Formats: sequence, C-alpha cells, structure tokens
Amino acid sequence: MKANNPKVFWKATLNNCVSMYRKWVHYYEAYLAGVDVNQDMLKRDDVSIYAANRRKKIELFDAADQLRKYGYWIINDEGDFFPRCYLRINKVFKEEKEGDEGYEGYEGYEGYERDEGKDEYHFNGIIAASRMLRNKKYKKLVLFIGVEKKKYIELNIEIKNNEGAMRNIMSPIGIEGIGKPKNEKDKMCSVITVSQYRFW
Repeated sequence: MKANNPKVFWKATLNNCVSMYRKWVHYYEAYLAGVDVNQDMLKRDDVSIYAANRRKKIELFDAADQLRKYGYWIINDEGDFFPRCYLRINKVFKEEKEGDEGYEGYEGYEGYERDEGKDEYHFNGIIAASRMLRNKKYKKLVLFIGVEKKKYIELNIEIKNNEGAMRNIMSPIGIEGIGKPKNEKDKMCSVITVSQYRFW
C-alpha cells in the first residue's frame, strides 16, 4: 500500500499509527506523499493537525522551537527539509577555522584526528528515532537521523560507563558530529560509527 497508494497510506498512518519514530517523521513523509497536513481533515480530531496547533501560536516560534515544543515544524510549500541539516563526506574538521568557507563555529569538539585514506562523514541532522543496545561489556546508542529530504542515516555511538548520552535523549532534537562507516556494507547502508558528536 505504501508503494502503490502512498497518500492513502500516510493519511491512515497519521490517523492510527503509534511507532518508534518521532512525530515529525510521519508528518514530513506524509507531506511529501501528497497529504496536505495543513488542510486535510483527519479522523482523530476532525481538524487539521496544523490548524489545531496554530491556535497554540506555533507560528510565533522558529523551526527549532516548533520541533522542540510540538514535535514537528510547519513545512513550507516547497517541502524543504529542516534547516541546516546535511551529510558531507571527506570533511576534514580539524582544518576548519574561522574564515574558511563552510565554517559554522561548532562548539563541543576538541578537534578530530584525520584517518588518512578513509572517508570522513560530517553530519548534522534531526533525530527520527533512537534505541539503546546493551550487554555486559558495552552500551551502544543507535540513532536514526534525517539529514535532507528523503535521506536518513544510522548513527552508532559507543557509550562509556560514566557517559550520560542517554540521560536526556528525549530532550535533544538533533545531533551533529563526525564519524566513518566501519566497512563497505555500512557505507552502502549509510551506517556511521560516530567518533565525535554533540546533541542540540
């Protein structure tokens, strides 16, 4: 149904589905499939999702605060993805300095040692879903993030015993950082093992 009737699928999803993915994923993918989430009357409330939240003055906030407060942002007519999200390959972070083209002044990094000859992935995206994998030896945080229209990547973050990465995982809306695929399969599937990161 998703492939043959995407509009029907996503409209039904908005009305009935509860999933591991955050609210914005359903709204944005539904919008791209042709569901007018600004106008269509949905069964749950008999009122448009956006119309209901406009009464709460959602438009007074910027996109980041909309996502933080309501779980989604008001999508423009072109269906542009969330601002400032990207995935860049072969970005050498340690050579970035103020004045360089593309420098964005990120805080929270102590520098990044380049692994010569291997692709470096520099990402900034909004969190679509998260889960924690555990055993006796380690914890691994797995994040699925959106980086552009129709583009999601998986991030694997190894958690040290005293590291509080999961303490407030429901609070951040996004993550930026640097990492690399471990092997060709990870590269093909857009799976990145993260070496430096910061939630925002």
